[in-house]
Amino acid sequence: MTGGSGASWGSPVRPYSAGGKDAFIAKLNASGSLVWNTFLGASDNVVSFGKKKATVSKATATRLTVKIPADCKRGTVNVEVKVDGVKSNEVPFTAK
Repeated sequence: MTGGSGASWGSPVRPYSAGGKDAFIAKLNASGSLVWNTFLGASDNVVSFGKKKATVSKATATRLTVKIPADCKRGTVNVEVKVDGVKSNEVPFTAK
């Protein structure tokens, strides 16, 4: 089961980030009792704009909401996302 939560519950594999609403994944047994759960929160994600770290304010299973760093250069910059130490390919982004 998947969803979003504004608070921690269960004994999560990865803790709730305590900042906004985190996505979660949970496994239930045949009788509907919780087997395990984990959160996918903003604290475990790093987004960089041209090597400048952005503030991640919200994370779901499919979307990150970030604040572009004030000192980010304007124009085309490369954006990179890192989750649990795994980096994405850099993608060009136009900062205005």
